[in-house]
Amino acid sequence: MDRERILKDIEEIGGKAYAGRTQLISHLENKRLTQRQAIQAFCYECQGYCADGRPECGREICPLHQFSPFNPRREKRGARSKKKILVDVL
Repeated sequence: MDRERILKDIEEIGGKAYAGRTQLISHLENKRLTQRQAIQAFCYECQGYCADGRPECGREICPLHQFSPFNPRREKRGARSKKKILVDVL
């Protein structure tokens, strides 16, 4: 599929308030994305542009499943909840 066709599909059938929509459009416009934005864009496209409402990702075989914004069991970590790694100094 070409970029124009995908952009048209997003506009016509895509869910507007879902993670990844803006990022996918930015990617199709050749803008640079962060890793997190790229994952969101990939998942939005994989979920069929969320055309039928917010789907739950059940593709546990996908290597990005644990990071997917559509994974209902995704571990959400903030800056304060990150575990500290203790390193022994020799």
